[in-house]
Amino acid sequence: MSITVTMTNRKLAELHEALDFTSKTVPNERDDLDAYRRSNYRISRNYSTALSLLQGMERKMNKMEADYKDDSLDLYNELRVAICKAHCVRSANGDPEYDTTQDCTRSYSINPDIKEDFDKAIKAHRELYKETLERKEAHDKAVKDVLDEEVTVELKTIKWADVPLGMTGVWRTRLMIMITDLPENLEED
Repeated sequence: MSITVTMTNRKLAELHEALDFTSKTVPNERDDLDAYRRSNYRISRNYSTALSLLQGMERKMNKMEADYKDDSLDLYNELRVAICKAHCVRSANGDPEYDTTQDCTRSYSINPDIKEDFDKAIKAHRELYKETLERKEAHDKAVKDVLDEEVTVELKTIKWADVPLGMTGVWRTRLMIMITDLPENLEED
């Protein structure tokens, strides 16, 4: 048995993640092995369906990124880096020093003595390239909006009794869309 549902690509990605997790669970000693096999088969079919749709979404987003070319953005970035290099702290041998953030990104360590000049230069640079930055921002939003596009997907359903006992919490909640006979005392998050 299957159902056809419409959801956003973002929700589909969450469902895919839950299907991936669930497909890797091992049966609990209290699980009915036949029920476990049935549900695992349906979960694997849904996993493949979701993966195919998500790969299409990813190709679309990658194509949007690859097709976006703005020479003025390249020039903006080159000049921004030059401004940073001109205002950064230098090591004893003259090499630029960097700060590393918690997410492991590096940025130039700006000399505190000329930080005010740096801030003015960057502000003026951003103002000069305002239209370029607005175009890039609109493009980035369009790429992210792909996550909120709706897709229609056909999912194989499973019975509540066949749900592996090891599947709990957020994983079970994400899979509720494909469970046909949920007990009434369960609520979706």
